[in-house]
Amino acid sequence: MITEQIDLLFSIDPDAKEYIVERGGIVHIGVAGPNLTKAVAKVIPIVDIGIPRGATTKYLEHRQEGITIYLSKNLTVKGPIRIFLDTLWRLKKLSIEMNLD
Repeated sequence: MITEQIDLLFSIDPDAKEYIVERGGIVHIGVAGPNLTKAVAKVIPIVDIGIPRGATTKYLEHRQEGITIYLSKNLTVKGPIRIFLDTLWRLKKLSIEMNLD
């Protein structure tokens, strides 16, 4: 497990918390695949269930309210991070709001 701890303010909506706990209580926040143009590289954060590949070297670990959150070291976060549940009819998916540097 990761020994480094991060001290960020995470906000997890109740519906999202229930969804995460039902699926093992672990999420990771990473960066979507390369979205590069010739001029600008745009960083798009994503949130998903489970332990990420490279958890011990590429992510920082945070525990909150019985949930383990892995945050990619490639993200420079400014301010709070909100994890919430998007629903469309019966489809459910975790989403994230954060300000990037």
